[in-house]
Amino acid sequence: MKYNCTFYLDKEKNGYNPINVCITYAGNRLRYYIGYRIKEDNFIKEEQEAKKNSIGLEGKTKVKYNAINSRIDAIKVTIKAIFEPAKSEPNKKFIIDQLDEACSKVKSKKEVETFWQAFDRYIEIVDVAPLSRKQIKSTCSHFKAFEASKRWSLTFDAINGEIITAFEKWLKNGTRGRNHVSGILKRLKRFFLWAIKDQKQRNVEITIQNPFSDFTITPELYGTPIILEKIERDLLYDLSLENERLKKVRDIFVFQCYCGARISDLLNLMTTNIQKGILKFTPQKTSNKTMTEVEIPLNQKAIDILKRYNNADGYLLPHLSDVEINRSLKKLFEEAKLNRPVQHLNPKTGNIEYLPLSEVATTHLARRTFVGLLYKAGEKDDIIASMTGHAENSTSFKRYRKVDLDQKKKATKNQ
Repeated sequence: MKYNCTFYLDKEKNGYNPINVCITYAGNRLRYYIGYRIKEDNFIKEEQEAKKNSIGLEGKTKVKYNAINSRIDAIKVTIKAIFEPAKSEPNKKFIIDQLDEACSKVKSKKEVETFWQAFDRYIEIVDVAPLSRKQIKSTCSHFKAFEASKRWSLTFDAINGEIITAFEKWLKNGTRGRNHVSGILKRLKRFFLWAIKDQKQRNVEITIQNPFSDFTITPELYGTPIILEKIERDLLYDLSLENERLKKVRDIFVFQCYCGARISDLLNLMTTNIQKGILKFTPQKTSNKTMTEVEIPLNQKAIDILKRYNNADGYLLPHLSDVEINRSLKKLFEEAKLNRPVQHLNPKTGNIEYLPLSEVATTHLARRTFVGLLYKAGEKDDIIASMTGHAENSTSFKRYRKVDLDQKKKATKNQ
């Protein structure tokens, strides 16, 4: 039977490209990962082999070029032995089994990847930003703790809608809020969808069922975003403080009000991120596939804040953790007497409460203030989104589209 096989490099991951073989025969195309990865510069496309004296990887183990080329040769021999004598189309499973044997991939049933091994592999290879990967790891830890609390041994076969319902109840009993629980469940659902897709891509019989097919995730519930009035932001900027730590916290918070960056991005910014008065950086929450640099022109007050600091290591702002900043913000707001009552949606009860502004002061209030004040100034969505990193159709971005009371009064004045 006529056939053709070509060895090629798949998409790069962590600096190395998986080596695949593509076999075409009788109108079919079969792609197979040979178990080795190599840097693109060390693979000779014309010769279909690894460059002499180069190094590749098998998992995390280094392998020499001759081992890679020996496997490529073994696969060529195996494919030839399958197709040359064949008078009819070979069974795809038979082809894969023969290739597994040639690549020493044959496993007993006991060696099949477990649920937790699949989850660990997903955490390692999923294409997300660092912050999102951290959240996925947290989701995995929650599910493991749930398994331990029930003294179960979870497998793909055992996990169904009833298990997910029990997990949701366990999360809620742990005093986690509605939105927190919803986020955990959404990330767990994405893992199952990936696992099913992964089986298809590896030409494995689909055995994983999606437990979320008979379970509905409760959507997040958000109240109206709380923002500072311009006069309140400026009051903080001008506030006279004796405490050096509070001065630093104030400067970080107010600078964030002027640039709108997430605190995870803000604390990593360097002097090199400032070019001719424009702050440029790529948000960490953005995945590699949609990586977009944001540009925020800084006003004079923001620039004056930066002039107060000249860190030897090149960082823009003082070294404080987000936890330290959030702890100090409440004290800062109390000293500034920023205690007006604001509507607050209790994430656990879903009820609206009225709390002093100082009690809800967090670093994210600064980001919301940046967006909210731009809306009040009449700026368009696309301009704001280009500086915050939001997608224009983002659900979180839509929550900022609030018409304030002054605008309502102006609209009804001439009725």
